[in-house]
Amino acid sequence: MRDRGGYPRWPGASARPGGGLGRRDGVLGRRLRTMAAMGLLDDPADLGPTFVRGPRLRHSASPWGLAAGHLRARGAVCVAVTNFFDNSISVYTRLGYGFLREVDKVAVGAGPTGIVAGDWDGDGHLDLAVTNFSADSVSILRGNGRGDFVQQAKIPVGAGPTAVVAGDWNRNGSLDLAISNRNGDSVSVLRGTGDGGFEPVGSVPVGRFPAGIVAGDWNGDGLLDLAVVNHFDHDVSILRNTGGGRFKPGGTVGVSRFPGAVAVGDWNGDGVPDLAVANGRSHDVAVLLGDGDGDFRWTASVPTGRAPSDIAVGDWNGDGVLDLAVTNRDTADVSILRGDGDGTFVEVGRVPVGQSPRGIVVTDCDGDGRSDLVVANLTGKSLTVLLNSTGADGRAGDDGDDDGPPWLPHGRAWRARRW
Repeated sequence: MRDRGGYPRWPGASARPGGGLGRRDGVLGRRLRTMAAMGLLDDPADLGPTFVRGPRLRHSASPWGLAAGHLRARGAVCVAVTNFFDNSISVYTRLGYGFLREVDKVAVGAGPTGIVAGDWDGDGHLDLAVTNFSADSVSILRGNGRGDFVQQAKIPVGAGPTAVVAGDWNRNGSLDLAISNRNGDSVSVLRGTGDGGFEPVGSVPVGRFPAGIVAGDWNGDGLLDLAVVNHFDHDVSILRNTGGGRFKPGGTVGVSRFPGAVAVGDWNGDGVPDLAVANGRSHDVAVLLGDGDGDFRWTASVPTGRAPSDIAVGDWNGDGVLDLAVTNRDTADVSILRGDGDGTFVEVGRVPVGQSPRGIVVTDCDGDGRSDLVVANLTGKSLTVLLNSTGADGRAGDDGDDDGPPWLPHGRAWRARRW
């Protein structure tokens, strides 16, 4: 969905749901809906989606945040991971069959948490930006298109930067950044110069202990706005873009207890961006529907596992409707929430992962054109790959036994447990 000025209503919205990583044409989804209407699918979980737990990759540090993309146009798939206690990031590329290989490790500032990928200098190669929580800075890393990254600059921001989002705030064709400062109760805005550099624009006050942050055009004026969750205030701050890359407070929306992550997408198909918020102490996801004028309404809460910490968005079963995947820190699993196209979601199951899962990202780990997931397990010191296994009839695409595909030496096929 694009606004009247031709710009996407939120970053990545010009591509298929999930950032263009899911390339199926939706025939499967239409077939499943038809079968459901005919009464041939008697269980809601039969519509999928389902995931196979793929390789669990040992990681030398404690992984926190994740970002994914292509190293260059039509280049290798890349997954970048922040290592909180190691003050570094790791870079992985796809080997196939769900396996990833670490190809680079780069020192950044102290306590890296959030990470975002983009092309900061317009050379067609993937670059990175990392929030350094303990150093009150953002590291800018330049990529060479082959999996190597070099820290180009450290830019001071507010106290305790936690999450970062990229977008073109002033519509000049260069990507900019916005950072939530957890200990500073603010959002820092950095303007991209187009050559890989960034300039501070200022900061905007928000609520207490801001965490996750996303961008989208909430009011259809052609300018990207921001939304940030306030952990201690149990609400979401809406920041409106006033032009020139500057923002002002635009009100708050109450949610449930201790929100920590937020995601953006069109949940009800009306062409207006909506929000989903993970509430860590009420163990659910709040669904906020946008009205197109910049306001949001809390319409539903979807139960998840305990202490949900991050949210990924994609069309997992190819029905043209966005679904969600939520990492649950205390139950060490991922909730799969199927979107029904009217702004509601149903938890169709959970997939076990490693200990204390934090970040989650969408990418194609096995090259089959479907959106898979990678999960960062903080205290488990590992990455878990979840392969999209939704089959031609909407059921799990494994080989029929419970030990996983034959090429997965230590994997286990997990049909989404039905609730």
